[in-house]
Amino acid sequence: MLKQTILGAGTMACLLAAITSPAGAAAAATGPWAKAGPVLEAALACNRIDNHFSLAEQALQGAGWNVSQGVQPVALPVTLKVYGLATQRVGVFRDGGEQLYRSYLPGVSIAQAVKAAKLKLGKDGQEYGRVTKMGVLTAGTEDGVTTLTCTFDSEA
Repeated sequence: MLKQTILGAGTMACLLAAITSPAGAAAAATGPWAKAGPVLEAALACNRIDNHFSLAEQALQGAGWNVSQGVQPVALPVTLKVYGLATQRVGVFRDGGEQLYRSYLPGVSIAQAVKAAKLKLGKDGQEYGRVTKMGVLTAGTEDGVTTLTCTFDSEA
């Protein structure tokens, strides 16, 4: 028999306070995110994907991400830094060859993201990006929020 527990508003407030408090953040930083955070930051910055990305996938799954959801963003219990810019929402798409890693940067302008990530204006005069050793890093917006997106083909 499945037992379901409904948390009261007070209990939820306590849980949220624990997660968002410095002590709660410290606990998250020492948990799976201690190792997964740097691995995910490297992917979001389009620097590298290595054999340790499974750690990041496990931590992302703990935050509610699943491999079949596409690039739909997931809220993280920790803050990651991508080119010095803080993010707590990311989108990860890993489907065979094509892979995409997107950081959502609320409160950051496109100009700030372009400067931080050292992006150049493309030949189309519309989009900013650059080729990295791993793939292509671009800046954009989604639902009014600035994004940095790393796209690469692991089969290329």
